[in-house]
Amino acid sequence: MKYPVVLIAMLIMIGADLVLPGQTIDPDHFDAPAMKTALHEKTNKYRSSKRKGSLKLDKQLTLAAQDHADYVMKNGKLTHNQTSENKKGPKERIRFYGGDVKAYAENIADLMVQRPCSVYNAKGEIYIKTLRTYDEVAVSMINAWNASEGHKRNLTSEDYTKTGFGVAYNPKSRKVTVVQVFGG
Repeated sequence: MKYPVVLIAMLIMIGADLVLPGQTIDPDHFDAPAMKTALHEKTNKYRSSKRKGSLKLDKQLTLAAQDHADYVMKNGKLTHNQTSENKKGPKERIRFYGGDVKAYAENIADLMVQRPCSVYNAKGEIYIKTLRTYDEVAVSMINAWNASEGHKRNLTSEDYTKTGFGVAYNPKSRKVTVVQVFGG
Protein backbone atom coordinates (compact mmCIF):
# COMPACT_ATOMS: atom_id res chain seq x y z
CA MET A 1 0.00 0.00 0.00
CA LYS A 2 2.97 2.29 0.55
CA TYR A 3 3.91 2.47 -3.17
CA PRO A 4 0.52 3.67 -4.52
CA VAL A 5 0.56 6.51 -1.98
CA VAL A 6 4.08 7.50 -3.04
CA LEU A 7 3.08 7.28 -6.71
CA ILE A 8 0.03 9.47 -6.14
CA ALA A 9 2.14 11.99 -4.22
CA MET A 10 4.68 12.06 -7.09
CA LEU A 11 1.93 12.58 -9.67
CA ILE A 12 0.51 15.45 -7.63
CA MET A 13 3.98 17.03 -7.42
CA ILE A 14 4.56 16.60 -11.16
CA GLY A 15 1.13 18.05 -11.89
CA ALA A 16 1.89 21.02 -9.65
CA ASP A 17 5.03 21.69 -11.69
CA LEU A 18 3.09 21.58 -14.95
CA VAL A 19 0.52 24.15 -13.86
CA LEU A 20 2.23 26.45 -11.41
CA PRO A 21 0.10 29.08 -9.67
CA GLY A 22 0.08 32.24 -11.74
CA GLN A 23 1.24 30.59 -14.96
CA THR A 24 -2.18 30.30 -16.57
CA ILE A 25 -3.60 33.77 -17.00
CA ASP A 26 -6.82 34.53 -15.17
CA PRO A 27 -8.07 37.57 -17.14
CA ASP A 28 -9.90 38.89 -14.07
CA HIS A 29 -6.82 38.66 -11.82
CA PHE A 30 -3.80 39.42 -14.00
CA ASP A 31 -0.50 38.74 -12.20
CA ALA A 32 1.93 41.46 -13.34
CA PRO A 33 4.86 40.10 -11.26
CA ALA A 34 4.42 36.67 -12.91
CA MET A 35 4.39 38.39 -16.31
CA LYS A 36 7.60 40.29 -15.49
CA THR A 37 9.28 37.09 -14.28
CA ALA A 38 8.34 35.27 -17.49
CA LEU A 39 9.60 38.17 -19.61
CA HIS A 40 12.91 38.28 -17.77
CA GLU A 41 13.41 34.51 -18.04
CA LYS A 42 12.49 34.39 -21.74
CA THR A 43 14.65 37.44 -22.54
CA ASN A 44 17.70 35.80 -20.96
CA LYS A 45 16.93 32.48 -22.63
CA TYR A 46 16.75 34.28 -25.99
CA ARG A 47 20.02 36.15 -25.29
CA SER A 48 21.69 32.87 -24.29
CA SER A 49 20.61 31.31 -27.60
CA LYS A 50 22.47 34.18 -29.31
CA ARG A 51 25.53 33.69 -27.05
CA LYS A 52 24.91 36.96 -25.20
CA GLY A 53 25.16 37.51 -21.47
CA SER A 54 22.16 37.60 -19.16
CA LEU A 55 20.55 40.89 -18.19
CA LYS A 56 20.15 41.64 -14.49
CA LEU A 57 16.98 43.28 -13.23
CA ASP A 58 17.47 46.91 -12.24
CA LYS A 59 15.16 48.88 -9.94
CA GLN A 60 15.45 52.24 -11.72
CA LEU A 61 14.96 50.69 -15.17
CA THR A 62 11.93 48.81 -13.83
CA LEU A 63 10.43 52.03 -12.43
CA ALA A 64 11.03 53.81 -15.76
CA ALA A 65 9.50 50.91 -17.69
CA GLN A 66 6.45 50.68 -15.40
CA ASP A 67 5.87 54.43 -15.62
CA HIS A 68 5.84 54.22 -19.39
CA ALA A 69 3.69 51.07 -19.55
CA ASP A 70 1.07 52.85 -17.44
CA TYR A 71 1.33 55.95 -19.65
CA VAL A 72 0.93 53.92 -22.86
CA MET A 73 -2.05 51.99 -21.48
CA LYS A 74 -3.74 55.19 -20.26
CA ASN A 75 -3.27 56.95 -23.60
CA GLY A 76 -4.01 53.92 -25.80
CA LYS A 77 -1.09 54.56 -28.17
CA LEU A 78 2.23 52.75 -28.51
CA THR A 79 4.88 55.45 -28.36
CA HIS A 80 8.34 55.92 -26.90
CA ASN A 81 7.59 59.50 -25.83
CA GLN A 82 5.54 61.16 -23.12
CA THR A 83 4.30 64.74 -23.02
CA SER A 84 6.02 65.54 -19.70
CA GLU A 85 9.50 67.04 -20.33
CA ASN A 86 11.09 65.27 -17.35
CA LYS A 87 9.79 61.90 -18.66
CA LYS A 88 9.80 62.65 -22.38
CA GLY A 89 11.92 59.70 -23.56
CA PRO A 90 13.53 56.59 -22.07
CA LYS A 91 16.68 58.48 -21.05
CA GLU A 92 14.67 61.13 -19.17
CA ARG A 93 12.53 58.49 -17.43
CA ILE A 94 15.62 56.55 -16.34
CA ARG A 95 17.13 59.74 -14.90
CA PHE A 96 13.80 60.73 -13.31
CA TYR A 97 13.92 57.50 -11.29
CA GLY A 98 17.55 57.93 -10.29
CA GLY A 99 19.16 55.70 -12.88
CA ASP A 100 22.42 56.52 -14.59
CA VAL A 101 23.31 54.61 -17.76
CA LYS A 102 25.64 55.30 -20.67
CA ALA A 103 23.65 53.18 -23.10
CA TYR A 104 19.90 52.65 -23.06
CA ALA A 105 17.05 51.43 -25.24
CA GLU A 106 13.37 50.61 -24.97
CA ASN A 107 11.08 48.01 -26.50
CA ILE A 108 7.28 48.28 -26.36
CA ALA A 109 4.54 45.92 -27.49
CA ASP A 110 0.98 44.97 -26.63
CA LEU A 111 -1.07 41.82 -27.04
CA MET A 112 -4.43 40.43 -26.02
CA VAL A 113 -4.65 37.58 -23.52
CA GLN A 114 -7.24 34.82 -23.31
CA ARG A 115 -8.72 35.81 -26.69
CA PRO A 116 -7.47 35.34 -30.26
CA CYS A 117 -4.87 37.85 -31.43
CA SER A 118 -2.15 38.19 -34.05
CA VAL A 119 1.25 37.01 -32.86
CA TYR A 120 4.64 36.29 -34.38
CA ASN A 121 6.26 32.88 -34.30
CA ALA A 122 10.04 32.41 -33.99
CA LYS A 123 10.39 32.64 -37.80
CA GLY A 124 8.72 36.07 -37.88
CA GLU A 125 5.49 34.76 -39.40
CA ILE A 126 2.19 36.16 -38.16
CA TYR A 127 -0.64 33.87 -37.13
CA ILE A 128 -3.69 33.93 -34.84
CA LYS A 129 -3.36 32.41 -31.38
CA THR A 130 -5.06 32.64 -28.00
CA LEU A 131 -2.38 33.34 -25.41
CA ARG A 132 -3.26 31.51 -22.20
CA THR A 133 -0.08 31.62 -20.11
CA TYR A 134 2.46 34.23 -19.03
CA ASP A 135 5.17 32.24 -20.80
CA GLU A 136 3.20 32.32 -24.08
CA VAL A 137 2.81 36.10 -23.80
CA ALA A 138 6.52 36.55 -23.02
CA VAL A 139 7.60 34.39 -25.97
CA SER A 140 5.15 36.21 -28.26
CA MET A 141 6.54 39.59 -27.16
CA ILE A 142 10.11 38.47 -27.81
CA ASN A 143 9.13 37.00 -31.19
CA ALA A 144 7.48 40.31 -32.16
CA TRP A 145 10.57 42.27 -31.12
CA ASN A 146 12.80 39.77 -32.91
CA ALA A 147 10.88 40.47 -36.16
CA SER A 148 12.01 44.13 -36.02
CA GLU A 149 15.70 44.89 -36.59
CA GLY A 150 15.80 47.76 -34.07
CA HIS A 151 14.03 45.83 -31.33
CA LYS A 152 16.11 42.73 -32.06
CA ARG A 153 19.28 44.82 -31.74
CA ASN A 154 18.06 45.98 -28.31
CA LEU A 155 17.46 42.38 -27.22
CA THR A 156 20.92 41.18 -28.27
CA SER A 157 23.19 44.17 -27.75
CA GLU A 158 26.23 43.60 -25.56
CA ASP A 159 26.02 47.28 -24.59
CA TYR A 160 23.26 46.35 -22.14
CA THR A 161 23.86 44.52 -18.87
CA LYS A 162 20.62 45.27 -17.07
CA THR A 163 16.93 45.60 -17.79
CA GLY A 164 13.57 46.45 -16.29
CA PHE A 165 10.02 45.57 -17.27
CA GLY A 166 6.78 47.48 -17.00
CA VAL A 167 3.46 45.73 -17.46
CA ALA A 168 0.03 47.34 -17.70
CA TYR A 169 -3.19 45.37 -18.11
CA ASN A 170 -6.73 46.36 -19.04
CA PRO A 171 -9.17 43.67 -17.82
CA LYS A 172 -11.99 44.99 -19.99
CA SER A 173 -10.12 44.67 -23.30
CA ARG A 174 -7.70 41.99 -21.99
CA LYS A 175 -4.83 43.96 -23.48
CA VAL A 176 -1.42 43.73 -21.86
CA THR A 177 1.19 46.38 -22.66
CA VAL A 178 4.83 45.58 -21.99
CA VAL A 179 7.72 48.04 -21.87
CA GLN A 180 11.27 46.73 -21.57
CA VAL A 181 14.04 49.23 -20.78
CA PHE A 182 17.68 48.27 -21.30
CA GLY A 183 20.71 49.91 -19.74
CA GLY A 184 24.45 49.57 -19.65
